[in-house]
Amino acid sequence: TIGRLYFQRRDNRNLAIKMTAHFQDFVRTKFAIPTSRMDEAFEKKLAYKTGIDAEIIGDIIYQAKYLADQSSVTDNELQLFNKQLENFYKKV
Repeated sequence: TIGRLYFQRRDNRNLAIKMTAHFQDFVRTKFAIPTSRMDEAFEKKLAYKTGIDAEIIGDIIYQAKYLADQSSVTDNELQLFNKQLENFYKKV
């Protein structure tokens, strides 16, 4: 519901930031991995604990950082990020 509200308002950047925060909370809670530094070591540790390829995790991290740095985010960029996150959640 909250996601739909942001999407309807076209506040895509803010929604992407909230999606990233949810992802980070999920990782901290489920895998006990700190998310303060989402660097290469973080990617490797998460890949090891989840069994998901490090490249896939790297793509999620890259997209999260990229979207947070943009002044605006398109619907397509947001949908791609959402698809990446959904695939991650399905695999763990």
